[in-house]
Amino acid sequence: MKRIITILIFILIAVGCSKSLIFRSELINQKSYDQFGNTPQRNFYYPISISDSLVELWRTSGYGSNTNTSVTIYSDILFSPELAGNIVGFNLMNGNEVGAKKEKGEIAHAVVVDRMRIIFCINEAKGNYGRLFFYDFIKGETIKVIEVFGGISNELIKLNDGIIALSDFGEVVKYDFLGNEIWNTKTKSLTLTDPASNGNMTYFANSKNQVIAVFNSDGKIVFQKEFEHPFESGISIFDEKIYLADNKGKMFCLDEKTGEEIWKYSSSAKVIMTPILDDKNIYFGNLNGDYYSLSKYDGSLNWHTQSNGMFNATGLAFENYLLQPDVNKSLLIINKSNGVIKNRVNYEQRVRMSPVFYRDMIFVGIDHGEIIAYRPEFLK
Repeated sequence: MKRIITILIFILIAVGCSKSLIFRSELINQKSYDQFGNTPQRNFYYPISISDSLVELWRTSGYGSNTNTSVTIYSDILFSPELAGNIVGFNLMNGNEVGAKKEKGEIAHAVVVDRMRIIFCINEAKGNYGRLFFYDFIKGETIKVIEVFGGISNELIKLNDGIIALSDFGEVVKYDFLGNEIWNTKTKSLTLTDPASNGNMTYFANSKNQVIAVFNSDGKIVFQKEFEHPFESGISIFDEKIYLADNKGKMFCLDEKTGEEIWKYSSSAKVIMTPILDDKNIYFGNLNGDYYSLSKYDGSLNWHTQSNGMFNATGLAFENYLLQPDVNKSLLIINKSNGVIKNRVNYEQRVRMSPVFYRDMIFVGIDHGEIIAYRPEFLK
């Protein structure tokens, strides 16, 4: 009897410590920042000028460490994925926790939001597989769980009619928003790139030195181009061109229809972050702490700077400044015109997540599950 009472007390305490990830029904069909980069093409640029300082609004913490992905947002709920297998919801305006879905395993990518659903994969600590969840946060119910061979560390893509999931073992699958499989293409190679899509095709690269494009309609391979070295960087798309870097630090601009090389530029070390594009230039950093600005038209160098840190998370570009996470426990504010590091926001832990700009606020994730909201000063 005492044992039963003890168990009941433990359950009540556990329930009281964390609300379920369930929200009110009037949240359906609200505005959102619904995937990594906010669009299938991966956009990190906002044509707004800001000052070189940020005003902190709030900070909060979840239950586990962050990783090199980003938060996503639906209406006034910020969803933060954690390496411990949790999805934590915070109030956008004050950082208060509003609910959490706790599972065992590891989440390595941003949650995809579709109206009343969130979609995410939890990779199992033991065994080469993950579980892809389709979760209804209005009802507080899991719609479907799909076992994925190899797990998913790569960012998901949200399209108008479903999602694209790219497993670490090179299996590309399109699902509708209820978790029904539409098509499946197996490339059978280690794949650790964050893919991107132009709406018609999805692009990714792998450890076999290949850049691959598949049709979103049926999963058929459009092209499969061979290069000299493996790839692990994310992909960005702009103006019918795709941009990505290989593990030797070469940044490529390729034709999105054929995969043919338009230009390339050799940096000094491996690149894994997703490149940032604005209307004229491309910006990226490598694992040696080097940061570059190139012309996106011909790959010519605008400037190069060194931080003595390491860049493995994608930053934000505004009209005049870049906000770039540095593993050396800082967020760099870089002058876009000359590469001068104008300011540093320093932390006690590493900056792990890509900053997100939404509703005139900037959200930064650092280690140990901490999320910080800032208000930039906007310049006319």
